[in-house]
Amino acid sequence: MTKWIAVCALLALGICGAAAQQQSAARIPIGGLDPARNAASLSVPIRKKLPEEFIWTHGDAAALDPALQAKVRGQDDKIEPHYFRRSFVVDAVPKEATLYIAGPRSAKLFLNGIQVLQFADDGSRAKGLSVVSCDVAHALRKGQNVLAVEEVRGHSSLHTGASPVINQVTYGEVLVVKIVPRGVAVEATPLVVSDKAWRSTLHATEGWRNADFDDSAWPMVQSIGAVGGRSDFLQWNADAGLYAWPGYAGIGTAMRTFRLPVTAVRDATEGWAAKDLREEMKNGFAVHKGEDESAVTLDFGREVSGRVHLVSASDAAMTVETSYGESAEEAMGHAYLGIRKITVPPRGEAFGPKSAFRYVRLTFPKNVESRWRQVDVEGIAYPVQYRGSFVSSDELLNRIWETGAYTAHLCMQEGIWDAPKRDRGRWMGDLDVTGRVISSVFAERILMEATMEQVIGESPVKRDVNTIAGYSALWVTGQADFYRHSGDIDYLRKMHPRLLEILQVMDAEQDGSGLFTNPGKHKVFVDWSNEFSADTPEARAATQFEFYLAYQQAVYLFAELGDEAHAEEYRVKAEHLRSAAETHLRDSGTGTFGERWQTNAMAVVSGAATPEEQTAIWSRVLAHVGDADSVDVVTPYYGFYVLTAMAELGHREEALEWMRRYWGGMIDEGATSFWEAYDPHWPKQDFHRYLEADNKKGYYVSLAHGWSSGPTAWLMQQVLGIEATGAGFRQVRIRPDLAGLKWANGAEPTPRGLVRVEVKENQVKIDLPAGTTATVVLPFPFAQGDLLQNRRVVAATSEEDGRRSGITLRRAGEYIFTRKGSGRE
Repeated sequence: MTKWIAVCALLALGICGAAAQQQSAARIPIGGLDPARNAASLSVPIRKKLPEEFIWTHGDAAALDPALQAKVRGQDDKIEPHYFRRSFVVDAVPKEATLYIAGPRSAKLFLNGIQVLQFADDGSRAKGLSVVSCDVAHALRKGQNVLAVEEVRGHSSLHTGASPVINQVTYGEVLVVKIVPRGVAVEATPLVVSDKAWRSTLHATEGWRNADFDDSAWPMVQSIGAVGGRSDFLQWNADAGLYAWPGYAGIGTAMRTFRLPVTAVRDATEGWAAKDLREEMKNGFAVHKGEDESAVTLDFGREVSGRVHLVSASDAAMTVETSYGESAEEAMGHAYLGIRKITVPPRGEAFGPKSAFRYVRLTFPKNVESRWRQVDVEGIAYPVQYRGSFVSSDELLNRIWETGAYTAHLCMQEGIWDAPKRDRGRWMGDLDVTGRVISSVFAERILMEATMEQVIGESPVKRDVNTIAGYSALWVTGQADFYRHSGDIDYLRKMHPRLLEILQVMDAEQDGSGLFTNPGKHKVFVDWSNEFSADTPEARAATQFEFYLAYQQAVYLFAELGDEAHAEEYRVKAEHLRSAAETHLRDSGTGTFGERWQTNAMAVVSGAATPEEQTAIWSRVLAHVGDADSVDVVTPYYGFYVLTAMAELGHREEALEWMRRYWGGMIDEGATSFWEAYDPHWPKQDFHRYLEADNKKGYYVSLAHGWSSGPTAWLMQQVLGIEATGAGFRQVRIRPDLAGLKWANGAEPTPRGLVRVEVKENQVKIDLPAGTTATVVLPFPFAQGDLLQNRRVVAATSEEDGRRSGITLRRAGEYIFTRKGSGRE
């Protein structure tokens, strides 16, 4: 029987029961969810610029050839052998030498004509580049050496949402090699690396593997850059396996790190003795050898983006099997990244792959005794300051706001990604929601601008953003929202040509009446819900309204740029879109645009629905959002637009109630970040198994997805009522609405300071920064002479049929509004 002796350096080691996820989440106080909340406490990681480069046979990359991109898609396309050679000089043969190779699915390697390594795909290869290593000291010789490689490209396929560079990496048309004069897992200056000096061919002749072969007729290789040298290399889990590459971290220059200790231990093999032994943490812990493997699952208390960190106290290299999970069940049997072996050098440290997770399953080898000084997580975070805020009389809404902000922060990595586990890529639909949260909470500009520029690509733009028509529309709306927050006219001018080019791509996807018909039969995506993730009439209808909203926002952007000709052109085209929707998509029998939440919500959000249609949409469709017997499935992504439509229709209180049940439902199930998909009707036991997204079900689904963070921005806009109407908050509309709450307060950042709003019964307090004009719509019924501003009567205007009072503020300062006779004057 395996015996464990545990004297743990795991800061707060304790055992939780089956409800650990829920209990641990409940213990995190408001304001304490994000371990990287204090940017000043983060560390600058040690970065080592690696000399080894990704190389490939020159002129052969499918991702760089538009003709091939349409034909070469699958795992078994284009898998003919490639041949590589490199000569190098060794001054003295080392006692130990380890060769590392990554990229191929299968390969044979020859050093000075001696075969030192052969491997083939057995179907168990995990995601991303996999590292294979071997001892080569016996084949090295003093003086001239030759390394020859025969290989077949790695796994995966060209990705519609990726740039050509990342497509080349994910498609597996890369090779990286080095020989290090040390034992396995130990870093040192390499003897040879893959670089521009290599040669490669598709057609090798007899003797090509021998040291004396003349390869001068072989072409020089294509190099696409140093390993870890470009942010594109870090997307889509392409570098997931490079954790085993000595010296590789894959952490960009903008990122910072922190350490997160274990909060609980669960599901340990029999014999594990776990205590809270912080006083004895310096002694570490030992795993005694036995006939069985010893395993334990560690809980870090919340979703985190980072990598597991192991520090050995053993005199020999130790290999530990590791699997991550956003849920405990994923870690213990269904890890998205698979089971990864981490070899830790003698009395050294090693890291696992980068991903998002909460749980880590460690399996130690049998019949081996190992000693460990430390196990924790190195978190990886983009440094931000929480500038925006929201707090109210409802504790659940406060936690929803914080969880959405943390979810968005987790997605701020090498660009703003959809998720830090899957896909780890830039998607514009996700960014349209996440970007609103990032602008409202963090006022981040550099990463926002870089992501929006990268996601559309270089000018001239000739295809839809992420190859999805609706995402082209959301790129336009995303530009407008960001510009209203940042006021960065220089960035907008830079995007001017691409704005026009993407609109022209969208123009070509409509018929003469302005109806979106998708003549090119491209991918149509609205939501992970039946009939919304394929080219169906329902998906086209919702896309129609996304187009209409985009064209209106384009008119605004062109006007800001002084391009009145294109502003007028797209005013006319927007009206064609609206008219076509009215003619072809409206159900004359109900006065709605069908029965689905998504389509009708976007009809309202875009402004296409007439007042009569809005009334019908509420009574027949959106009034039933969240009903117990509802069979409509909506993701948290499109749920944001549903919430917004409910607010536009004057039903914020009902929207809050649905928010409590829907996003609050995730929190009730233990969420510390919001999930890619959710339905309150899905089973609760082993919940991760039943989540559905991306036309799949199960542990594959992300539990930290930026597109689900929308309530954070919504609460600031619809409860505090803060909405930028001019560039950089030069103009702002403030329409506070408690929607059944007793009180709420918070702030939104602008380029010149915070807009603060405090609301309680019969009183509204506003702090306005310099350079901002505010149109305020107060929740006080209009009666001339009844409104007090800082205890003085001020003139007001009648708003919303007299249900509210309006006033304009043109100077910075603090304003307190009450009514006569309210007891607060």
